[in-house]
Amino acid sequence: MEDFSKYNPENSELRAAQMKMLNILLEMDAICRRNNIQYWLASGTLLGARRHGGFIPWDDDLDVEVRQSDLGRLLRALEKELPADLKLQTKKTDPNYWYYFPKIRDTRTEIYEPETAKYNFLYRGIFIDIFPVEPFFSRFIKIRLDGILVRTARRRFAPNNLQKLVNYMMLPFYPLAKIFIALTRFAFHFLPKTKYTDTPGKETHDTRLSQHLFPLTTITFEGYTFPAPHDVDGYLSGIYGEDFMTPPPLEKRTPSHYSSIADS
Repeated sequence: MEDFSKYNPENSELRAAQMKMLNILLEMDAICRRNNIQYWLASGTLLGARRHGGFIPWDDDLDVEVRQSDLGRLLRALEKELPADLKLQTKKTDPNYWYYFPKIRDTRTEIYEPETAKYNFLYRGIFIDIFPVEPFFSRFIKIRLDGILVRTARRRFAPNNLQKLVNYMMLPFYPLAKIFIALTRFAFHFLPKTKYTDTPGKETHDTRLSQHLFPLTTITFEGYTFPAPHDVDGYLSGIYGEDFMTPPPLEKRTPSHYSSIADS
């Protein structure tokens, strides 16, 4: 059997970062339990729990999901109850943060993220991602909604004047997109909820079947028990394919989100 510990040995910077992410998750988990808010391990974090019993050894992020209908309650609880060294990062709490999903950041650290350095985020520490999901939007429609929402959110950060002009040209469509999303959410209150996908604004389009998600179960992750989808294997095969238990080739076993960490 392959020894994966070489990727994140106990004295490594990556393992230290993973433990900080785990501590953030434990704080969030306690808040969710106190407030009766459902969430679950997701994406690569769930894959790591299933395949490795914890983090994928070369992974440098941590993902959870929550129903979009529960997101408001979750954000209010986090703002009120997170300890002082952790900060909720949203467009409301960080003026330069444009993403449509929140993060929880560790303010005692600072990381360098090549993809986001140009945005000059207020909070730049180690983080976990909170991805809202909701009943299925048409893939065709969601891709176009994502284009409008993301272009308008990033308009100030476009790399050149032409791209900035294109992004600003999307602004008139933004209120129409928001109205359409609101009407669709209202309609789904009365329709069968058989499929879920990422909320508009997150440029991924993976489908989760309701029968794979609910009712939630639990899974062991780094020695702790956390909420998980009802059918973990069904969820993972829907995103990563039937061979999700097979590790990727060596050249793909590298951290992907940030390149350096500093403690404050």
